[in-house]
Amino acid sequence: MNILNEVFKNERECLNYLSSLKGEPICCGKIYKYKNGNFKCSQCLRVFNVRTGTIFERSRIPLMKWFMAVYLVANSTKGLSSIQLSTMLGITQKSAWFMLQRIRNGLGEDFKLKGTVEVDETYVGGRFKNKVKKPKIPVLGLCERKGRIKTRVIPTPDKYNLYKGIRENVRKGSRIITDEHPSYRGIDYPHETINHSATYVEGDVHTNGIEGFWSHLKRGLRGIYIHTSKKHLQKYCDEYTFRYNRRHLSPQEKFDQMLLACNKYISYKELIGK
Repeated sequence: MNILNEVFKNERECLNYLSSLKGEPICCGKIYKYKNGNFKCSQCLRVFNVRTGTIFERSRIPLMKWFMAVYLVANSTKGLSSIQLSTMLGITQKSAWFMLQRIRNGLGEDFKLKGTVEVDETYVGGRFKNKVKKPKIPVLGLCERKGRIKTRVIPTPDKYNLYKGIRENVRKGSRIITDEHPSYRGIDYPHETINHSATYVEGDVHTNGIEGFWSHLKRGLRGIYIHTSKKHLQKYCDEYTFRYNRRHLSPQEKFDQMLLACNKYISYKELIGK
């Protein structure tokens, strides 16, 4: 936090840093830059700035506080609650929640795993609230051996949804390793299974990578967020997978990459579904 305050002393420095990360603006014609930092396209006459199309667009919260929020999310291994963030930034809990959800909304990644990929499903939630037990939500996890992870919230862990999740997130020809769940049978990939009732490792056949991630995800969700609704669960999963996939980077590199990922504007009404 002190480092951020030293580097980003005012809004202009934040805008300049964001602009340097994003590079030269691109539109359909020649771009002209105004003294106030805005740009204008000579072809479509669109006027925009470095905030346009990002989570910072139309926000009244200073960029300095946004940058602090992004840095904290990028480098908080277990996650960061809206109550914690509101205290750190001196804003309301509602504003902090909106900031965090906006950040998470841009963290979903579009790539396919390859090589040896561990696949497993788990359930999240199910805790009691007001004496009523909330139903557990199934999540599919795919872990590239010694590589990246992807997670997908699915309606049910049946054959259709598991196959769909694998096809959409794993390259053809990759080797798939699962447990002996019957819904994985017949999958059109090179496929090996591990019988967890007998052993957890058989040579290099195991799902320890994805299971280790599940324990990390669940500890964070239960310890930091207490309860996550099905509507927003994918965003929380994206947050944890985004950090996991950059676990070997420096805090500054994590911050830069998350800052660049914050390019999906979403309004408060869209976020809450009203």
